[in-house]
Amino acid sequence: MNSTRSFESQNTARVLGTIGQVLIGVYALNMLATSMPFALLDSDWELRAASTIQSGAGFPLVGTSLLLIARKLAPKDELLQQRTSIVQRLAPWVAIGFLLLIPLQISASIRSLGQISAQEQRGLRNLTGIVKSIENASTESELKNAIALLPGGPNQLNGTIEGSAREAGKKLANELYPQTKQLETKLADANRARWIKTLQNWVRDLPSSLLYAFGFYAISSGRHFQKINSL
Repeated sequence: MNSTRSFESQNTARVLGTIGQVLIGVYALNMLATSMPFALLDSDWELRAASTIQSGAGFPLVGTSLLLIARKLAPKDELLQQRTSIVQRLAPWVAIGFLLLIPLQISASIRSLGQISAQEQRGLRNLTGIVKSIENASTESELKNAIALLPGGPNQLNGTIEGSAREAGKKLANELYPQTKQLETKLADANRARWIKTLQNWVRDLPSSLLYAFGFYAISSGRHFQKINSL
């Protein structure tokens, strides 16, 4: 009877151990594939890698838990003991990694938002400069060249300008200035919306990193308690 139970426990342990290793392996491969090509100093890559690490973190956590259960069911399986011991040795480093994700995500998000905002502001300043060039144009040639610089404008203007170039330039500039103001307001609203979305992501992701860190720390702590109990 005892031998039958032992046999069943060993079989169950092998199944659980295999499933645990598969979950850990799938997570590692998925994380590696999604993170390639590596761009360690790129904020968008850092955010994508952090999202991949977090979104699938339950796989290694469950997988490691299954390995621990399997080791409990088959304490004499040396191969299973060795693999579980390796995973537990790595667990505190994984916990530290999840803690480091918190400042990494904050820093990468701020840099990404800053880059987007800077690019938009450069475009706005460029457009404002073109409108001023149109307003200050004193000759027909200057006016045509300035109009050709407008985003989406023609590269070359044919025909003559009605009236003096200065008057035509001021009239056109007066029509364009409200559009630049509208664009400035639109960019400010878009920047505010991006910050709100980023704060929402922080509320969701940062506590998750902290909880995953606690989970893996608990796994590593179990190894120390096992050592104490074996004394």
